[in-house]
This record gives sequence, C-alpha cells and structure tokens, in this order.
Amino acid sequence: MPLSERMSLSKWSALCLIILTALFFTSGAEARDWTIVGPRALGMGGANVAVANDSTASYWNPAAFGFFKNDDGGDYGKRKWSGAADAGIGARIHEDLGEQLNRIMDFDFSTLGGNVPAAKVPDFLLLVNELKLFEDNENSALTINFNAAASAQASHYGFGTYVFADISARGDLDLVRIAPGTAA
Repeated sequence: MPLSERMSLSKWSALCLIILTALFFTSGAEARDWTIVGPRALGMGGANVAVANDSTASYWNPAAFGFFKNDDGGDYGKRKWSGAADAGIGARIHEDLGEQLNRIMDFDFSTLGGNVPAAKVPDFLLLVNELKLFEDNENSALTINFNAAASAQASHYGFGTYVFADISARGDLDLVRIAPGTAA
C-alpha cells in the first residue's frame, strides 16, 4: 500500500476514534427541554402534533406523512411538497443567578485586593458572604440553547434533520483560600 493511502487511512482511523470517544465516553447526559420546531407550531404554542401537515411532521408526528391526502384533499389537505430550514439560539438564567451576580459586582474590587484596610474589612466579609451564598445555591446556572433544522416533504414521504445543543454553566468557587494578603 502506498504511503499516501496509509496516511489517509491513518487519518480516517483517528477521526473514527475521536468520534467513538465522544459518543461513548461523555461525562454525563441529561434529558433536555422540549423544543418547539417550526413557525406554525410556535404560533400555536407547541400544539402541533395533530396538525403537522408540512415538512415539520418529521419532528412532530412522522406517521402523519402517510395521511397526506391525494388530489382529493382530506384531513391533512392536498400538499405536494414543503420544506423548511431554520436555526436559533437562546439563553436562560436559572434561579436568582442574575441577582446574585449583580450583588457581587456591586463591590469595589480595587479596594479589596492585596492588604484590606481595616475600614474595608466589613465590605470584604460581606463579599465573602455573597460568594458563599452563590456557591451554596446549586440551582443557579446559565443555559445557552442552540438548534438547527432542515426538513423536506414530497407527497407521502419526508425527512428531517434536527440538531439541538444545550450548554449549561454553574459557578464553582474556591472559598477555602480566599483571604486578603499582599498583592503579588
């Protein structure tokens, strides 16, 4: 086997190994929130399962493709084809994370670095208390949601590709080594 073929085979093997590692050795998985797909479903508040008569039926009710009527129309109407492509992004703050961060950011950190003057010790203790409250609330988090979709329908057949991703972040503070000291 020529060297160029062995190198491309090596790259293919490495890619497969990376994909398998990502699929089988993830650190954790959770159930995700329900997502409204398509503008009509959004306008109906997500009540779209029974009336999915376009390409979004691949998400809402794939069995509906079999009930798209012929030229005579019917319950799902006469629809020869449809297609959709969309993407979205959103963010959500859980619990009182925003309020906690606002209280922490109200402190003047420039006066709390290095040696804390005696007059600023109460402020420093208030800051440590706010940080402790932040650390103790396990439900305070930020979630960013991404989604993308492409779907098509022709007669009684359809397909759809939907990608959903959620990224969540939560603060994890080291409150053991927090202490005023000399600036480096």
